[in-house]
Amino acid sequence: MVDTLLHWAYALCGRFFCCLLFLIFLASCSNDEVHFVKISEYYAESCHLDQATQDSIVRFAQKVDAFVAANPLAKEDPLYARILHNIKTSSFDPGFMLNTDWKDDVESGF
Repeated sequence: MVDTLLHWAYALCGRFFCCLLFLIFLASCSNDEVHFVKISEYYAESCHLDQATQDSIVRFAQKVDAFVAANPLAKEDPLYARILHNIKTSSFDPGFMLNTDWKDDVESGF
């Protein structure tokens, strides 16, 4: 009788432990997006680039490029694409070209 109770207790605790591990696994897999606080700050700043001068836009692009070079995972942040879009749209000037391919350095041509 005691053996049956112990077996039942171990079986119940084992099931509980397995369910707990499964729930922890699900919770850890649900947050696969990468977020950087600095990228959020850069995004907020990029929303006002349309009011900035062209040289300010170039300096901002260089600042973002330096951060991304130091933190390559920052490219996976959902706001990174929006920052690039804001840089490209605010630097659109027929006499100004901003290279935002981010392969090497940011170049500007007048």
